Amino acid sequence: MYVQDGLPIVQNYLFNSLTTNFEQATTSPTQTFWPNLTTSSTGITYSGNGTGLEFDMTLDTLGAITNITVKSAGDKFSIGDTITFDVNHFLSGATGIVETDAVITISEASLYSGTAFGSTQFEIDNTDQTEAILNILKYCGIVIRDPQIIQSAQQMAMAEDQNEKS
Repeated sequence: MYVQDGLPIVQNYLFNSLTTNFEQATTSPTQTFWPNLTTSSTGITYSGNGTGLEFDMTLDTLGAITNITVKSAGDKFSIGDTITFDVNHFLSGATGIVETDAVITISEASLYSGTAFGSTQFEIDNTDQTEAILNILKYCGIVIRDPQIIQSAQQMAMAEDQNEKS
């Protein structure tokens, strides 16, 4: 479902918005797969007005995030919003070392409106319209075998071409 200010529901798409990954020496993740996370889940801090986002996150055995898959697009997200993952919640605690939280920063490319997902407007030359329509219909499993229909469509397209040139 296309939501202009939502995040695309695509396998590992949100991973591209990860600006900082976890850094913590000699520890392991509390668990490697975190399903059904939201911006209000324990261990997550969110700055912004977005709602309804749900995603799964996978960590490798060293604790680095390797996959973030959006399950529900949410809405009202904006460029610059951040989702911060608390290193102490997602990785087993180790004392006396430098710890870095993981951060996702929403960019234009993170939002549906900044991608080619959903709908994209394009123009097609009139001379190619009939062939394009027939190919789309064929792709959908509809085959037109009546030559009169094809000829009629081609004549209509040529007539429109002539009218536009006049």
